[in-house]
Amino acid sequence: MHVFLSWSGTRSKRIAAALAEFLPAVHPDLQPWMSESTMAAQDWRNTIGAHLSHASVGIICITPENAEAPWLMYEAGVLHGIGAEVCPLVYGLLPEAGPEPIRNLQAKTLDRDGIWGVVNLLNSKLPAGGLPPKPLELSFNDAWPMIEGKLDDFLRIKIAGIHLRAILDRLQVSGGPPQHWQVISFQSGFETHYVYDVVGQAARERLWLFGRKNRKLFDKSHKSFFSSLRDRVAAGLDFRVLFLDPTSPAGLLAKEHVDFDFAKQLADSFSNASSMLQQAGLKPGDHFRTYQLRRRNAVIVVDNLVLFSPIEYDDTDRVLPLTDNPFQIVAADSRTGQQLVAAVDGAWGKVKLGVMTSSA
Repeated sequence: MHVFLSWSGTRSKRIAAALAEFLPAVHPDLQPWMSESTMAAQDWRNTIGAHLSHASVGIICITPENAEAPWLMYEAGVLHGIGAEVCPLVYGLLPEAGPEPIRNLQAKTLDRDGIWGVVNLLNSKLPAGGLPPKPLELSFNDAWPMIEGKLDDFLRIKIAGIHLRAILDRLQVSGGPPQHWQVISFQSGFETHYVYDVVGQAARERLWLFGRKNRKLFDKSHKSFFSSLRDRVAAGLDFRVLFLDPTSPAGLLAKEHVDFDFAKQLADSFSNASSMLQQAGLKPGDHFRTYQLRRRNAVIVVDNLVLFSPIEYDDTDRVLPLTDNPFQIVAADSRTGQQLVAAVDGAWGKVKLGVMTSSA
C-alpha cells in the first residue's frame, strides 16, 4: 500500500525519513514515499504529483515552524480530494494547535501512542485488513526503537531564526511546548530587530527583557510597538526591561564589554529608552530597572514562553557579542523556564529606585 509522506523544513524531513524506514519494518506491505529536495524542479513536481495520485494514505509531518507551510496544505488538499486518508502527525504541538485546514483530521502526536495510532490506521487500510492485533503489536514493539532513538535527535535540530514568528504563534495557541517536547533550538537571530519585532507583536500578558543596553528594542524601527504600548499596558500587559547599570563597578563593566566608553553607551541607551517610553505615555520608573551583576543568560519572557541565549566569555572572561546568537525557547512552567523567570524576577525585585543594591 502506497503511503505518501508530506514534509516541509529540516525537522519535518527528518521525521518523514524516520517513518520511511520504520513503517516497512512494521509491515512489509507498507510502501512509504517522500520527496527529495535534490530533485530537479520539473521532475520534482511531476514525481510528487504521480505519487500523490497513487497514495492510499498521506501522513503530514507538522512541526511549529512549518504549520502554515502552503505546500503541506496543498498536498493534504490533493490527498483529501482523491479520497485518500489524511493523517496529520504533529511534533512539538498539541493536535488542537495544528493549522486550521487539517485541525479536525484526528491528528496524532509524535510519541509512542501517536505512532501506534498511525500504525493501526495504516494496518486497517491494507488489503484483507492487515495483521491481527497481537502480531501487529509485536511487530510494532520490535520496530519502535527505530523511532524512539531519534526523538531526541529531532529536538537537537536547530531551526532558522526566520521561523520564530510562526513558532510563537503556534506555541501560544497550544499553551507552550507539551511536556514531552521541552526545548526549541534556533541557529541564530537573538538580539536582532526581527526577534524584537516578533516578541513585541506576540506578547499579550507579559514581556520581560533581561538585557544590557536593550538598544535594538528602543529603535525607531519598532515605532508601531511603542505607539500601541500604552493601550496594551492598560489592558494588562506586564512590560519590564532590565538594563545594566552604567554606575556599576568599573571591573564589572570591563567584563561586560570591550569598549572603553561602555558606561556612557549604557547611560545613553537608558536615556533614549526613557524618552521613548515617555513619548508613549508611560512612566519609565514603572517599567525600567537597572542591575549590577553578571547574567548567565540573556532572557526574553513572552507570556508563557521564555527565549534565552547563554552568555559566553572569551579567554579574558569578557562577554562575547550576543547579536544574532543561537537561542532557545522553553515553556515558562518547565524546570528551565521557571529558573529563567525567577532570575529575571529576582533581579527586578532586588532593585530600589532603579538601581540594584546587591551584586549577589
